[in-house]
Formats: sequence, structure tokens, C-alpha cells
Amino acid sequence: MAPERVISISISEADWKTLRSIQPQPVDWLKDKIRETVEQARQTSTVAAAGAQAQVAEKARGAHH
Repeated sequence: MAPERVISISISEADWKTLRSIQPQPVDWLKDKIRETVEQARQTSTVAAAGAQAQVAEKARGAHH
């Protein structure tokens, strides 16, 4: 299993209190946001890779005609 990473951020007390008032579980919320962002990036790179493969295949087909 890969090691887990720790992120530390500094925010003002006022920002922390505001965040806690709208997100009672800010750590879980941040983890969810990170996971969503990573998943979107993976999907985007998968789509981009598939598109690139399709372009290569199309060029290869064109070269054979």
C-alpha cells in the first residue's frame, strides 16, 4: 500500500470559524473535494488518451489507403 500524505494549511481564525459554520466536518469535506478533483483529472486524462489513440489510428488508416 502506498504511503498516505499529509497536507497542512494555515487559515485565519475567522476563516476557520466561518468554514466550520458551513462545513461542520471540514477535514472530510476537503478530502472529498480532493478525491473529486483527482477523479475528474483521471477521467480527463483517460478521455484525452483515448482521443489521441483515435487520432493515431485514423492517421494510420489514412496512410494505408
